[in-house]
Amino acid sequence: NEKGMREENELGLADWRIDLFRNRPAEEGTLSSQSTNESGDYFFTDLTPGTYIIREESRAGWRQTTPSSTIDYLIELTSGQSVSNKDFGNAKIKTIISGFKWSDLNGDGIWQQDGPETEPGVEGWSISLFKLGQPYEGGNVSAELVALSLTGADGGFSFTVPSETATYRLTEEVRDGWQQTAPIESFFDVFVDVDDESL
Repeated sequence: NEKGMREENELGLADWRIDLFRNRPAEEGTLSSQSTNESGDYFFTDLTPGTYIIREESRAGWRQTTPSSTIDYLIELTSGQSVSNKDFGNAKIKTIISGFKWSDLNGDGIWQQDGPETEPGVEGWSISLFKLGQPYEGGNVSAELVALSLTGADGGFSFTVPSETATYRLTEEVRDGWQQTAPIESFFDVFVDVDDESL
């Protein structure tokens, strides 16, 4: 739910590296590293009293939700003490592909968004999103339909897709009595990079 608080239905993440440092600054060197188990738990044992820093690895396509005010935990460990609930929460970064459908009143392929010749958005127009595969013999590319959207009152539409490297194609429905003036190719290809959050 990306609230920074773990709910009962939210599962732990396995094989996520957690690093332990002896003092700040943490960049001076890692004392120990552990990978989370199937439940998302991690443990550091046989530690001597002192100051420690616990930090998780950073992964492309993910953002840290817990702790929210810092990237790590500072622990003052005393003899015989056991420290728990130093949890890290993560959420996948959402990638959004969006755009508008408008009525090209003068047919020039350029959207006039203000002025005396403002061109309005078109509501209720179907936009299709395809995920493109690898090219095969003949240079053709497979295309899998992954989502459909109807434009809103302002002509806007949006799709939320996984934050992973992929290429998508946007197309619109064809209607009798209408001619598409933009884009020239009749579709848009969008390359999604895991480091981008919105396109």
